[in-house]
Amino acid sequence: MQIYLFGQGSLGKIIKQNLLINSSTRVTILPLKETHIDEYLNVLLNKKQKKIIIDLMDPNAVGEDTDKGLISKAKIIRENLSNVQNLRQYIYISTASIYKSSLKKIDENSLLKLKSLSSYEKLKLNNEKKLKKAKVPLTICRVPNIWGIKSDKKSFFNDLFNAYSKKNKIKYLDNDKNVISYLYVNDLISLIILIISKRIFGVVNLSTNSFDTRYNLKARVNSEKIESINNTMGVRLTSIKLDSSKYIKGK
Repeated sequence: MQIYLFGQGSLGKIIKQNLLINSSTRVTILPLKETHIDEYLNVLLNKKQKKIIIDLMDPNAVGEDTDKGLISKAKIIRENLSNVQNLRQYIYISTASIYKSSLKKIDENSLLKLKSLSSYEKLKLNNEKKLKKAKVPLTICRVPNIWGIKSDKKSFFNDLFNAYSKKNKIKYLDNDKNVISYLYVNDLISLIILIISKRIFGVVNLSTNSFDTRYNLKARVNSEKIESINNTMGVRLTSIKLDSSKYIKGK
């Protein structure tokens, strides 16, 4: 089986190294910046090759320094999905941050944000809507905060690990008391493998039911008292489509 990673980033490299469905699985990365559109189109139009595509073409954030040309390039590639041949599954990596904040657990049927969306969240939501119209075997993976990517030096979790390893105190911020969900990168890959092997389609939350506030995570590093989150709004991500507890042990 041939799996293509459209786009790369730090997550793409880890997926390529660990995405072993079976001994005959081949994984090829097509980095968005270095790969010509024609090469993507050749993959899409290849009638003889059965393939799975994992879409990692979105940037990690959208800001003033974001390469808008790459966003436009990804848009053109996705617009050609109507002509795709021999596609077994198209997996789009979206974000759980498009869910509306709640006191309850959030599953695939929960409400999405209608306003106050960031530029990144708008990009993800618009791409979801367009892909649903493409009439391809589509899986949309809504993913929470990922930890365990060592190359992601600017992440919240790397700040935690650095403070813990150096025995430093980590500062609290104003928005630290919102509940967030998080997922270990190796568990992310395990869940993607399950989605492929079990051929799960539609919207799927990738979750191991791990959630807390940034405040409490920092408090653990600082060896300080944690607070109850029972009455705290946020995203407590869970899934009714893929019960991770059956496949992933430990926490």
